[in-house]
Amino acid sequence: MKIWKGFGSGHSARLKIVGEFTAIEDAELMRELVDDFVNGIQNEKYRSMEEFWDAWSAAKVGEQFAGMIRWLGATKDDFEMGLDDTVDVKCEGTTVTVSGFRTNAVGGVIKLMLCKYPTSVTVTGQTGP
Repeated sequence: MKIWKGFGSGHSARLKIVGEFTAIEDAELMRELVDDFVNGIQNEKYRSMEEFWDAWSAAKVGEQFAGMIRWLGATKDDFEMGLDDTVDVKCEGTTVTVSGFRTNAVGGVIKLMLCKYPTSVTVTGQTGP
């Protein structure tokens, strides 16, 4: 059974996040991280934010980046974003596109992207019917 917090009419949102990075390696790592975060929550791969942080430990991504993910990235509140469908995460060159959000609770994804020093992060779409 899934339980999540929901507020207002967020499930009528149609949002897309686009992150631009300076290196292809950074974009590919960010695609993997964001995909694991949003779809790991949806597919119940992680029962808590701590499990997600542990999966992205210093042994996997290096001490500095793992620390940024834990302390500057997504929070426990972001983990409970209330996803009700799979989110599409793609990487093309240095661009990462995250689409399919039917919620306006996308702050966790933006915070994760900021951990890899993007040149830009933009959110497009609408939050109403």
